[in-house]
Amino acid sequence: MLKGHHTIKFGAEVDQQRSPNVFLPENNGLFAFSSFNDVVANNPFFTQVALGSPILPFTEWDLGFYVQDSWRVKSNLTLNLGMRWDWYQQAINLLHQKSTQTQTGSEPLWSTSVPLSQTTVPSVPQALRNFAPVVGFAWTPNIGDEKTVFRGGFRIAYDPAFYNMFLNVATSAPAVNLATLGPVAGQPTTGLPPTGFFGTQVIPYLQPLAPTGNPGFADQTQVSPNFRNPYSEQWNFGWERSFTSKIVGEVRYVGNHGVHLFQALNGNPELAPLIGAGFSNVIPAGLTPCATAGAPGFAAGNVNCNFTNVIQDANTASASYNGLQSELRIGGWRGVSATASYTWSHAIDNASEVYSTIAGGNTLAQAQNPFQTAGPERANGATDFPNVVGVAIVYDLPFYKAQHGFKGRALGGWELNTTYRYTTGQPYTTIQRYPSNGSLCDPGGDFGTTYDTCRPILSNASLPLTSVGQYCDGTVNTCLTPGSTPYPLGTLINFTDPCFGSSAGTTPCAVTPISGAHWIHNDPIAAQVVGTPYGGVGRNTLRGTPISTANLSVFKNFRITERFTAQLQATAYNVMNVQFRGVPDPVLDDVAIGKFQNTDYNVNGGGTFAGNIITDGIGQRRLYFGMKFIF
Repeated sequence: MLKGHHTIKFGAEVDQQRSPNVFLPENNGLFAFSSFNDVVANNPFFTQVALGSPILPFTEWDLGFYVQDSWRVKSNLTLNLGMRWDWYQQAINLLHQKSTQTQTGSEPLWSTSVPLSQTTVPSVPQALRNFAPVVGFAWTPNIGDEKTVFRGGFRIAYDPAFYNMFLNVATSAPAVNLATLGPVAGQPTTGLPPTGFFGTQVIPYLQPLAPTGNPGFADQTQVSPNFRNPYSEQWNFGWERSFTSKIVGEVRYVGNHGVHLFQALNGNPELAPLIGAGFSNVIPAGLTPCATAGAPGFAAGNVNCNFTNVIQDANTASASYNGLQSELRIGGWRGVSATASYTWSHAIDNASEVYSTIAGGNTLAQAQNPFQTAGPERANGATDFPNVVGVAIVYDLPFYKAQHGFKGRALGGWELNTTYRYTTGQPYTTIQRYPSNGSLCDPGGDFGTTYDTCRPILSNASLPLTSVGQYCDGTVNTCLTPGSTPYPLGTLINFTDPCFGSSAGTTPCAVTPISGAHWIHNDPIAAQVVGTPYGGVGRNTLRGTPISTANLSVFKNFRITERFTAQLQATAYNVMNVQFRGVPDPVLDDVAIGKFQNTDYNVNGGGTFAGNIITDGIGQRRLYFGMKFIF
């Protein structure tokens, strides 16, 4: 709509998303047998079955309304003003509806004596305040010409939640009852039903035998009670100058601030192990261990008595990006068209993703300290690449362009193309496997017992990156001296010392102290020495290999007629054959097999942000030849 100096746009968007999922491991049962004879006899040692709905027809309605005014204030000044409102239906509430229908139906998954609030997936409120203003301007100052333009703006943009989080909720209690039959669970075991082995036969056979009880004793994935849409505040200010009709330069500052981003939290920390180890001081005021005997959270002293291990996806992450971006563009200047750009930037966050990459970027998603998931975790983000350079040049060689005669066709029509790319190496975090003597950062193994949320201690950065030590506990089992007396608590030994952990009562073996190491394994012994379980290194303190690569193409155009041209192409990706080794192995425990901080085991270009090592030109040199007909 045009009205005076105003160009007004308004509109609406209505979407219905349908994202059906079919996923529930062990829904048809898992049977473990002790021997082949037991297989033949249909006599498993134990049986597991995941009872619940494998069909998850996620659906949601999304609405958006906007209005925008492009206001030409003066001939050289234009303002853009607007507002948008978005509503993204909470698709996770489908799980609340389904779990409520199941639990109140004829075949509930859990004991009906347990409150419905604990045997169903909670609902979350709708987010109805997603208002997003937009402000921008373009100004051409009166400085004798109209070749300079200043542009700037600010906006807020909301984002819907992604369904992977909901899928994890849908495959854990209380939406699913992972029932175990057999000696492991103190229940009578059973094999396959005599009628068959399809899911439609197995599930009805096993479900009546499955114990119900309280889902609070099972591991759960939840979303926070105030789960809502994340948003970003985006702003920019730029200067653009046309130096000639064919050369344009631009410099701009670009920033954004991500708010209420998703982060995976320990939703029900275990306090008893911390108290038992003498670290009550790290527990925030107001948090006390469950004191209700028999409750799910009693044994480990969880904060919430109603649950044991809980992973909670919450809106507790934030991020910031600030970048200075510059670009020079040349179009058709003496046969040359080129673009050269350079960006200096810094990205910071306290969580770059909900899930771990175990490589570059978001090596381990979980916070080291479950009580402080913001400030201590704030560090370089997964997408922090401080220096990015890009160059692209296309050069049509000027001679014999008309391609008259044999000589013209042979010597004319040549075109050279080249691109160059440099990107700072991707950040990554040194991590460690879950210690055999337990973890004080994640005592219950909420996030699994493969990798520990405790991170190695950075001890002496001047020593080699692959030097790793560990503290022994002052007993003959870990700190035996050649004289059969133990070294004191906190004696530093090599992480790969073959005598560590041997028993002096059976095979005496003396450890050898070392003077220092770059890293120290962070386990309960180290926590006693340094005075805190959370003394490990910060996130993303190291970087992988930078990308520095050039591609080169040579084209030869044969003009056959005015409308028909044959083009021969020769392209060399990574023409200088510069090796890109990606991010090294970040797992401290792999020092014993020579992999720690080593890229020799990487697939070239693997474990990084690179999507395609061939067409991105960061693999080994590759030569391509071809012909194209243009008409």
